[in-house]
Amino acid sequence: MKRKILLAVLALVLLVPMMRVAAVDDEYTAVDPLRQSLFTTLVPGARALDGRFVPTLDAFQPLRNIALPTTNPEDFFLCNDSYTFFIADTGASRILVFDPHTGDMHDIGTDVLRAPFGVAATADRVYVADAGLEAVIVFDRHSGEEVLRILRPTSPFFGTATGFVPRKIATDARGNIYVISDNSPNGVMQFTPEGYFLGFVGENRTQLGWWARILRTFQTEAQRAQLIDLRPPTPTNLAINRDGLLITTTTGEMGHGIKKFSAAGLMLLHLYDWHMSAVAPDARGNIYAISPQGFSLIVDMHGQPLFVSQTSTVFYEMEGVTRTPVATVVGPTGVWYILDRELSALVRYQPTPFGTLVLDASYLLAQGRFLEGEALWREVEELNATFRTAHLALGFADYRLGNFPEARDRFRISEYATPTGFSRVIWYIRNEWLLSNLQWTLLAMILLWALNASVRFYCKKKKILHPLKRLVGAVGSRAPVPVQKFGREVRNAFYFCRHPFDAVYEIKFNQAVGLKTAIFLYAMFLFVFVLSTQATSFTFHFTSMLFQMPLVLILLAASVPFILGIIASFLISDIKEGEATFRQVVIIVACALIPYTVLLLVRTIISHGLTLNEQFVYQFIGYIGVGWTAFLVVGGLKEAYNYNVRGISVNLLLTAFSGLCMVLVFSVAAMLVTQEMTFLRLLFGEVVLRVQA
Repeated sequence: MKRKILLAVLALVLLVPMMRVAAVDDEYTAVDPLRQSLFTTLVPGARALDGRFVPTLDAFQPLRNIALPTTNPEDFFLCNDSYTFFIADTGASRILVFDPHTGDMHDIGTDVLRAPFGVAATADRVYVADAGLEAVIVFDRHSGEEVLRILRPTSPFFGTATGFVPRKIATDARGNIYVISDNSPNGVMQFTPEGYFLGFVGENRTQLGWWARILRTFQTEAQRAQLIDLRPPTPTNLAINRDGLLITTTTGEMGHGIKKFSAAGLMLLHLYDWHMSAVAPDARGNIYAISPQGFSLIVDMHGQPLFVSQTSTVFYEMEGVTRTPVATVVGPTGVWYILDRELSALVRYQPTPFGTLVLDASYLLAQGRFLEGEALWREVEELNATFRTAHLALGFADYRLGNFPEARDRFRISEYATPTGFSRVIWYIRNEWLLSNLQWTLLAMILLWALNASVRFYCKKKKILHPLKRLVGAVGSRAPVPVQKFGREVRNAFYFCRHPFDAVYEIKFNQAVGLKTAIFLYAMFLFVFVLSTQATSFTFHFTSMLFQMPLVLILLAASVPFILGIIASFLISDIKEGEATFRQVVIIVACALIPYTVLLLVRTIISHGLTLNEQFVYQFIGYIGVGWTAFLVVGGLKEAYNYNVRGISVNLLLTAFSGLCMVLVFSVAAMLVTQEMTFLRLLFGEVVLRVQA
């Protein structure tokens, strides 16, 4: 038996590396925006492509760069009323005012500023965030004279540990001032037009895992003080859109990304997968964002990705290429400007006909004007049939028109997160079916119930089914002995689900369930588990990552925990004087899986008649199955090992710890074997190249 266990462990060690290599190879077949060629535009792909970004027609084309006489520029602002640029020239300690139409240039704050890192402007004022002066300087736009200086607030709400080194600045239509400062974990500072501190808005949250939360519960204040600073990171950049909503971005912090806040500080949008260095809204509410590596993103007002592109490279010098992009602005005509620090230039892009078409259609989609945008989205679909947003918009159009089957297919293609549109369509389809067939279904059920009751009453009175029962019994008694034994053991396995403690005695001493039957039960569990990942309604695919995993990984996820758990539990019980054999442990766990297997099959079937409104039914069935199986496993092993409550608790804790150790060992072994295989593949390729040479 020990030799078989060692062989099984060795097989897992050899299997995991192969799966690792397959996963890595599959990863590099996906479309990665960071590995695309220069100016390649990507769009979110349909669900058949796992939501990956796919190449499409160019959405923007570069225009001639505007060279600037600046030294280390860090920020700029475009005043739409006069189409004038205000550029924070940090190296020259000034604000450069530039009119691209006339070519006129003049400076503001040459004798006042020290290190301007952020700039914003209104019709009569220019706002500068000066990190060197540790102040916000407000100038008259026309005369260039300083009219207001905002220093570190003295309000008790500001805090004593909060720094005031302004880096970025923005204003809204009411004249309120928003400032990002170094060492400000509370978020963006908000001031009145007169410079009075109002408070903080748009703060980030500290990201703590469950294990860190548990440790901090038992730590003293002194121990917490010795740990790494857990204050949330300060936002990197900000912008105010046409509706007065605050948009922030945080670079290099997992889980923060791009956020949009209301005036009251309520977070309305959170794109946590995108870590950009600068953001800018356009006139329609779309958000344009760039990263220090030249990776650009455009999303609509609801966060739906529209375009992704890469415009930065060190290998080419041409129009439209960026080196170190630091700020971005979208003009009133749709021209996209990016300020490049290394080039000291404004890199410009204008939308192509395809880009204009998508932006027009997405605006109607964001406004909920689905029928008006249907023709535009059908034109987009003709140009790129894999564009996920196009299918989503056409799905909403079909939904409004009452074409529910077509809308269902569209939403199934396009919805990658929570399928709210798909669920709504299913509700209408189900409602139509119930209105058309409910009365006949109820009538058929009543007739079947009445027929069944009548037959049972008549048969009980006349006993006409007794010969049939004797015939069935005779046929069963003449069945092969293995078949009779298998049927009896299956009945005993189901008996274990209702009376586990009595059934354990029969399994241990009377061999009520054999090993072959246990293997059959495991096979049925794996079959139903895989079936649930393939046949569950699309409405509930967002509830588990298993629905997006390949078949082999699903099998591993279903089998490896039980294999490791059974091995670890048996080995620990052998040390702790448990009375069960390895064969009995395997059989008991197999029998305990019956409730979960049955309820999982039931849940898979009824999921096609449920919507998100009945999600609790879907989840409740899963909870019952898991709870029932867990009770049978714990109770069955307790009786099999002849442990008390303390003994089985210790066994389960040690089993979990041992399982984690096994996973760690397998992971290390997988990494070593993967590296060895990579080395051998590279070595073989080098040998082949040298032989061919």
